[in-house]
Order: sequence, then C-alpha cells, then structure tokens
Amino acid sequence: MAGAPEFPECHVRPIWSERLLVALLARHPLRDGTGVTWADLAGDTFIVRHCGTGPQVHDHIVTRLVGNAQDLSILRFEVDRITLLSKVAQGYGVTIAGEATTLL
Repeated sequence: MAGAPEFPECHVRPIWSERLLVALLARHPLRDGTGVTWADLAGDTFIVRHCGTGPQVHDHIVTRLVGNAQDLSILRFEVDRITLLSKVAQGYGVTIAGEATTLL
C-alpha cells in the first residue's frame, strides 16, 4: 500500500517499506538532478493505474501536493504497471512507484 492508510476496524503492522521514486520521461527537465521534491513536480501531469495500488498512489499525490499545485492533473489508466511505465516513456506524464519497480 502506498502511504499510511488507516483502517480503524483492523490492526495494521508494516512488514516492509521502500523509498518512493518518480518515473520521468528521459528528456524531462528534472532527469539530471540529484533529487526531486514534491514541489518540483507540482506542475507535472501524474499518471496512475485504476487498479492495484493506483487509488492509494492517487491519494498520496493529492495529499502531498494539496495547496502546492494550482492545476493538479492526475490521469488514470486501466493498465498494468509495466504499461504505465511505458506511458511515462511516451510522454503522458510522470508516475510515483516503489523502489522495487526499478527491477522492472
């Protein structure tokens, strides 16, 4: 799950954590930086999946950028994770993924 959702009717324990990374187009202006902040991404279009962790990623983006992005743009696609990364490469936008995604 992305973020730290709360389920009042359940006991929740983390079993692992990993860094969140942003997937950018190869020619994106932020590609050569040493790090990216949420504020750096405020003007970008985000793309997320409808399924899987897509809804949690969507909510995490909104939570992080509320008040910092004038025209927050998040597009949802009914695709798998690899196809979503392909859409980033095609210029549809940026996406947020766990560090394990780098293995793809």
